[in-house]
Amino acid sequence: MVVVGLSACEKGDNDVGIKLADKDQNVEIQVLDTFTVRASTVFLDSITTGGNSRLLAGRYTDPKLGTVQATPYFELSHTSSFKLEDNSKIEYDSLVFSTSYEYWYGDTTQYQTISLHGLQSDLDKERTYYNTSSVPVLSESLGNKRFKARPKLGKNLTIRMSDNLGLALFNAAKSDKLQDQDDFQIILHGLALLNGANDNAAVLGFKSDSTMLKLYYHTNNEQSVTESIQTFTLSSTLKFNQIQALNRPGKLANLQKQGDIISSTETNEELYLQQSLGFATRIDFPSIQQLQNVGYASLNQAILTIKPVSGANSSTLPLPSQLTMYYASTKNKALSPVYTSYSTTQQVVSYTTDYITTDKSYSFELHEYVNSILKSTGSEWNGLLIMPYSTSLGVDRLVFGSQKSANKAMKLTVFVTMVSK
Repeated sequence: MVVVGLSACEKGDNDVGIKLADKDQNVEIQVLDTFTVRASTVFLDSITTGGNSRLLAGRYTDPKLGTVQATPYFELSHTSSFKLEDNSKIEYDSLVFSTSYEYWYGDTTQYQTISLHGLQSDLDKERTYYNTSSVPVLSESLGNKRFKARPKLGKNLTIRMSDNLGLALFNAAKSDKLQDQDDFQIILHGLALLNGANDNAAVLGFKSDSTMLKLYYHTNNEQSVTESIQTFTLSSTLKFNQIQALNRPGKLANLQKQGDIISSTETNEELYLQQSLGFATRIDFPSIQQLQNVGYASLNQAILTIKPVSGANSSTLPLPSQLTMYYASTKNKALSPVYTSYSTTQQVVSYTTDYITTDKSYSFELHEYVNSILKSTGSEWNGLLIMPYSTSLGVDRLVFGSQKSANKAMKLTVFVTMVSK
């Protein structure tokens, strides 16, 4: 506990601020940081991934959280008629899958494999797809590539596709049987990007507006050759990402369904967050109402600080750039977001770096939340859920210490004004 002494306001000092005490009373700002913070890792409900602007594909093994694998399933759009003259001057060249990535998480210096497989049927327009969803795919690969992502050297990916598929599309166009989406999906229901079974590299996030099939062909004129491209773009709605957590180590393997929870006492006083895989951290303050017994005059601020565990993050597994917080139900379901105190703005925090120790930390402002507990006459209130924040799908994760951790412990710090004789 830290105590900061202040002089009481004299009469006539109204221009200085609010008069808190008579001149014969002492005003102190006390900083209290010994409240119990109970913390657990929880498994949230499945996450809707259909229609997201980013396709995730790849696989890596996390020493803390096991193997993470992402597989996108999607349809392609053919919105205009594609017709070719049925003559020998028009010749097929190739079919290419083309995309570019804007996100990566894992080790991009390692080789990984992406293999394109056709879907056995169309995606269901009436179905909601989640990170746990899957659809049957054809066993035969339509094209594959083994590569190192190496984003600093370029973020484009092209894969030569099966000529059987390319010729099927080309010949359908020459026979005037590729006029609309229905014609197209008779030939190709959709695609999935499967990973190598033993890959340990990175999950890549591909941009929707750069993902397409390109059919190359040329026309032999009498004196020249004209090259042409027909493009089939990614569907804006019929796509989703399956995101799996394989081989979760230790007690984390017990987190299987929505609401499952495991105390930090069972995970070596470590806590875990992971975007798109449903891992969040529940925080409760069971002793905070004891503050009512110290006779404080006002609550000035309450700050929860969490610190990443040393060595748990690296250049290949970086910290999430931002975290956010929600109120938690008794069944560990995320309710409404926690706002910045006395505002209607969702609280989103970035990590800061101590320039002396180089320690990184995230700090949440909980003045309004703690104040509501102190004013409550009951003994039950909502807990809090911490999770990564992003407007785009990813697999960013964070490992941080509990209050009892010997390695970067979390802390609730409360600032109160005390008035005494």
